[in-house]
Amino acid sequence: MDDGSIKLAAGWLIDACGWKGKTMGRAGVYDRQALVLVNRGDRHSLDASVTGGEVMTLAGAIQTSVYERFGIRLEPEPVVI
Repeated sequence: MDDGSIKLAAGWLIDACGWKGKTMGRAGVYDRQALVLVNRGDRHSLDASVTGGEVMTLAGAIQTSVYERFGIRLEPEPVVI
């Protein structure tokens, strides 16, 4: 880029860390696209569905592993409030 920085595909970084298709609790990473987090819980039962906390825990674990391997901090999109 003009300022000397480079642009990397976050999906590639996540995939290179081995996250594609992995599951933590009831939250998982889609096996065809590392940028997509999915509900691996029972979609027919609200009690067995993934929680927002589980999704955030998974996202944090992904961010940590990318940082530990590449020294790059991922910024999540969309911003969760």
